[in-house]
Parts: sequence; C-alpha cells; structure tokens
Amino acid sequence: MLTLLIVDDEPIIADGLYEEFKENEKWELDVHRAYSGKDALELISRMRIDLLISDIRMPGIDGIELLKQAKRHWPACKVVFLTGYKEFDYAYGALEHGAERYVLKTEGYDKIVEVVEELAVELDPSLRMLRTEGRAMEIVDKVKSYIEAHLHQDVSLVSLAEVVHFNPSYLSRFFKQQTGLNLSEYAQNVKVERAKQMLTDPNIKVNDIAEALGYGSSSNFTRSFKRITGLTPQDYRDAANR
Repeated sequence: MLTLLIVDDEPIIADGLYEEFKENEKWELDVHRAYSGKDALELISRMRIDLLISDIRMPGIDGIELLKQAKRHWPACKVVFLTGYKEFDYAYGALEHGAERYVLKTEGYDKIVEVVEELAVELDPSLRMLRTEGRAMEIVDKVKSYIEAHLHQDVSLVSLAEVVHFNPSYLSRFFKQQTGLNLSEYAQNVKVERAKQMLTDPNIKVNDIAEALGYGSSSNFTRSFKRITGLTPQDYRDAANR
C-alpha cells in the first residue's frame, strides 16, 4: 500500500483532499494530513512517504523545504505542489528542485486526484490495471445511466458514443467486452424489466407502456417483450396479477 501525505496550512483544503483520497475506491492508500510544514516533517522523519501533496507557500517551513527533506528521507517520493495563479512562476521553478508536478488549486480535486493516480502508477505499475478497470467501469456506468434515462427514445449508437466521447464502433466492442452484452441487447433488457414493473399496475394500458418505452407501436412492444420473456405483455400481466 502506498502512503500519501497531504500538507496545507488551510485546513479546509487539507481536510477536503484527505476525505477525497480516503473515499477513493480504485485502490487503497494510507492517507495522512498535516496543517504545517513542521508537522509534516515530523511525519516524514518517522514513516515512509510515497506521495506528497503540498501547498508551495506556507508559514515557516514551505513546500520547497519540505520537498528537499522528503526526497532526502525517501528518494523515490513523488511530490505534487498546489499553487495559485500568483505563484505560477514560483511553482514552475520548483520543478527544478525535484517536484514531479504542480496543480493550480483552481483546477479542483478531480485534477489533483488524476495527477496523483498517474504518479502512483509510476511507483507501482501493478496499479495500472486497477486504474484502467476503474475507468472502464466509469464508462460502462455512464452508458447504462444514459440508456436508463432515455428509455422513451430509440437511443442510437452514435448518441451513446457522443456521451462518452468514443468512436461508435469502438464503443460497441468495448461495451460487449465489459458486460458480455451488445448495447442493443442491454437496452432491450432494461426496457423489458421496466415494462414488467409497469405491467403490474392494471391501470396502465399496454399501448401507453409501449409509447412510454419508445417502442413506437404496441405490436413492436409485444414482439420484443415475447422474444425476451416468452410471454406477451398481456399474458405477463395476467400471471402477475393472479
């Protein structure tokens, strides 16, 4: 397990990043925080630090000095500086002291997490697969969510590809590889499951269900539903309401 130390004299930033990384489910990190360079040095002197995120300007011991001490104790430690626009030139110069990256605070948590993930993979290549798998699941979940939110439409492969910024043919292969289902199969299965829920309510007409789920006509709905379930919508309704 890699050890991450977050240092910032603004508690709201240190605490926010601490919680962000503690809740990261892609892989386990041993996360620590400090609100001053002095407190950070104490941690660095008694425990291995693999990744260091530090504000570049702090009272007393600043980020540059902290970097030097971290590298002296733990030469393989990867350092990321947090900086504001006014400190941009100073932060850029800090790279000459051995910092791997710097991130503008205005870029937000997502950018900081992305940079730390990249550096973590450099330290432990076995994390590369976990990172890739995590990204794959994000793409699949995004596609599924879009389909489920647009059941009333005939969602095209092109529109799905635009959602995740993939080439359509690549998305089709990618989704099948990750789920074992074609996109069209998944969409039909989701529609049928939603139809089953609606059919248990005798007040909803079959024609209305067909329209609500984007089948275009009750005949298309009946044909698709029977192909997947072996029953017509009416037969399913009768069986469910006995």
